[in-house]
Amino acid sequence: MTIFHRVDRDITGNMELRAQTIAAFMMGQSQDRTDGIQCNLPMNSAFLHFIMRDRATRYWNDNGWIISVDDSITLTEAGLEKIRRSLSGEERGYNVSQAQVMSAANTIRSGSQDEVCISRDFDLWIF
Repeated sequence: MTIFHRVDRDITGNMELRAQTIAAFMMGQSQDRTDGIQCNLPMNSAFLHFIMRDRATRYWNDNGWIISVDDSITLTEAGLEKIRRSLSGEERGYNVSQAQVMSAANTIRSGSQDEVCISRDFDLWIF
């Protein structure tokens, strides 16, 4: 089990929310870089719900960018394309840089010195 962290506040800004979402998928797949994120790879749904919150996972699910089955969430090809478009500056209002995603991943991995965080243990199983 590994301890992961999230800030103890609602994330409201489009860029911060998208950076955290992409970082959650990256870490949920045990990747160190955004270009390692894959579609059709089951991730621990409890971990993603903890990091992304239910509203964000519901939004991605409702748009067909992820599929929730039992205790796993899988990124679809459309979801992977959404991530690629965000990182390449093609998403109106939801573009993020690699640096923003890596900063969000660092907070998930290590917590924050500037904000109060909630921490929880997870197994990040990859099938």
